[in-house]
Amino acid sequence: MPTIQSMELPKPTNWQDFETIVRDAQAQRWKSTTLSKNGRPGQKQAGVDIYGPDEIGRLVGIQCICTS
Repeated sequence: MPTIQSMELPKPTNWQDFETIVRDAQAQRWKSTTLSKNGRPGQKQAGVDIYGPDEIGRLVGIQCICTS
């Protein structure tokens, strides 16, 4: 049976899909219903792509970048 670490998932087709995947994964991990994507394409974001509360209520910002 595959584990999370051994699974091969298809790459997202664009950066918008990647940000959605990251937001949804962190929302599930932190049990947060209010994580949001920050801004619109072309809008200054100061490096913050996703923001909202973590599992203990702290406001956090997440930057999504491609490393490959």
